[in-house]
Amino acid sequence: MQSEHASLPEPHPLDYDWRYTAATTSALCDLLPEQNGQVLAIGAPSVARSLEGLGISVTLVDRQPIQGVRNHWAIEPGSEGIVLGQYLSAIVDPPWYSLEMRRWLAWTARFVSMDGIIIVSLWPNTTRPGAAEEAEHMLKWVRSWAEVQTLSLV
Repeated sequence: MQSEHASLPEPHPLDYDWRYTAATTSALCDLLPEQNGQVLAIGAPSVARSLEGLGISVTLVDRQPIQGVRNHWAIEPGSEGIVLGQYLSAIVDPPWYSLEMRRWLAWTARFVSMDGIIIVSLWPNTTRPGAAEEAEHMLKWVRSWAEVQTLSLV
């Protein structure tokens, strides 16, 4: 039996290509509300492929050109002049650094309706020295413009 990812390039951190495990992908898909609208997946190709396999309309934004998703914009998240439309939900897996996360979240929020949800991964407190403080600053920033609920998939 051939793997569904057999045609995908081997993931490599230097290419900023990280993939969720099947269990994490499933858990993230379960967090999304049932809806008729499209889901926006930013930097989360594993989730986009899973949603597409479930028959859910998804738009993937990921700079890697080969991701196995029909509606895929191979651009850098945060690119100016892009009009993706309006979504009820988005899932975002930005780089685990404050500036990049802010840029990706602010950019994604432009495409999600006011009553929509954005699910975003946040680095663990053990990622690097000062990570816990950085995460708290990030959450404070997001709370200044959105309602926040934190969940752990571990």
